[in-house]
Amino acid sequence: MALVFMLLLLMLILGVPIAYGIGLAASFGLLTAAGVNLAVVPQRMFTMLDSFSLLAIPFFVLAGNLMDRGGISKKLIRFASCIVGHIRGGLGMVTILACMLFGAISGSGSAASAAIGSLTIPAMKEKGYDGEFAGAITAVSGPLGIIIPPSVVMVIYATTANVSVGQMFLAGYIPGILL
Repeated sequence: MALVFMLLLLMLILGVPIAYGIGLAASFGLLTAAGVNLAVVPQRMFTMLDSFSLLAIPFFVLAGNLMDRGGISKKLIRFASCIVGHIRGGLGMVTILACMLFGAISGSGSAASAAIGSLTIPAMKEKGYDGEFAGAITAVSGPLGIIIPPSVVMVIYATTANVSVGQMFLAGYIPGILL
């Protein structure tokens, strides 16, 4: 086991991409392990990926791209601005609310941060917010999309842990809104 980690560390130091380094180190570990039939490895990999729930992930990515191209980000920002924009410090609250809504629709926190942040960070700087503060608000608001269902992370966790995806979604609404 230590040899596998040393090989992975060596590949990372040499600049090999992480995915290739992990794959090569794992392959080396399987080749050197006693009693491992290598013909079983692809079958097990396919069996782990043969899940109906995992089909949701590419559709979340597609939904995020369609929303970004379709201009939903601007509409969500306008909607959030109508709700909390009139309050002092409202532009920061608009960023949080818009990231929450975008993340809840797309299922991805990083997509929410990128789509909303590209519009609100320049606006916050223009209104006198500090650049680091504007970036911090956007960075903190993005992960709300992971907690509020539907979420890519929840689908992966539920599939891996053999838990109901629906129950995971129900468990995420209240904590996500409270955060």
